[in-house]
Amino acid sequence: MRREVILVVAIDTPLRRTFDYRAPAQQPDIAPGQRVWVPFGRRRVVGVVVERRDRTDVPAAKLRSAFGGVDEEPTFDSTLLQLLLWSADYYRHPVGEVIAAAMPAPLRVGTPLREETIVWSLTELGRREALAQLTARAVRLRAIVAALRDAGEMPAADLLAAADGTPELLRKLEARGYVAQAKRVPTSELATPTSREGPTLNDAQHEAVQRISGTLGSFASHLLYGVTDKLTAGLVPVFGTEDSLTLQAQYRLSQFREGSPIPTTSVVVQHSLPASTTTVALRSQYYLWMPNGRIMRTRFHVSYATADDVSGVITVNSSWEYSVTRNWVLALDFVHQRADFAVAPAIEYNWSGRVGVIVGARWFVAGSNNNATITPIAAINVLF
Repeated sequence: MRREVILVVAIDTPLRRTFDYRAPAQQPDIAPGQRVWVPFGRRRVVGVVVERRDRTDVPAAKLRSAFGGVDEEPTFDSTLLQLLLWSADYYRHPVGEVIAAAMPAPLRVGTPLREETIVWSLTELGRREALAQLTARAVRLRAIVAALRDAGEMPAADLLAAADGTPELLRKLEARGYVAQAKRVPTSELATPTSREGPTLNDAQHEAVQRISGTLGSFASHLLYGVTDKLTAGLVPVFGTEDSLTLQAQYRLSQFREGSPIPTTSVVVQHSLPASTTTVALRSQYYLWMPNGRIMRTRFHVSYATADDVSGVITVNSSWEYSVTRNWVLALDFVHQRADFAVAPAIEYNWSGRVGVIVGARWFVAGSNNNATITPIAAINVLF
């Protein structure tokens, strides 16, 4: 174990871990919440410091140094950073992806937190001697000095346009010590927040607010809408060659917890119209974290369906879904119904947690009730 300044950095990657780097020699005081440029494989990426340590378990030969900070100030204050770390742990999601999702896209690739403008101004020497020392023939040099004398400081583009100058002339003045450049961060005037009186609460709303207010500062959960946290009900419309509307009720029997062998299991009752089909199903779902940090979701369903003119049908379904990235998912379903067996590979792309599209095919193996068939399938998933 070696004692030195170690930065623990979260990087936008599906791996459920952080990465240790030496603090850059020129910026040893980088603090948690700041963005840093770090080497990651053969790439140069942006990460967020989540902790400072004085030791690391990484061998000296493998420990790399951060290139430097992106900004001089933290992107996340300590309160927000701790909330993001808690969220990553609570929802069992890679911490780098959680923190990256909390930043606008430009900040993820190293855009400065605050827009900086390079401005030019006269030095003390320039204010005292420039106009006296420059010859009358140096018209444009004198025009640059005069413009800075009147304005105080100016961006290069504005200065050169006002004095009809060139960058070379500006550099000549800088070489003689008459002008200097500096970085300026424009200050924005924030509107003073205003508040207004909210709507009048009824007795039930007032009681809910009182109970929630009493738990502020601690972790607590509150159910404000729904039958219970285990029972859900809804409608499932299906549009296609056979339009249908399914009424569904689901009751959760158990909840998956990481490290536990018990999957999430539910009992589901459905009734579909206009076919008037009733289905009772037992569904289970389990998550596996792969060595590369990605998630494999497995499902196992057993259902029994009856209709007015059809005898009971038992269906067994097993499916596997592998998250290649945050957007792309590979899926494979196995279905056994009566004497028939089907395999359905598919690929899914999700624009967000609410909208996605899935494309695949279902291959029915030849059985006693049907011939071998392959049916292409495409669907758009929208969650309201």
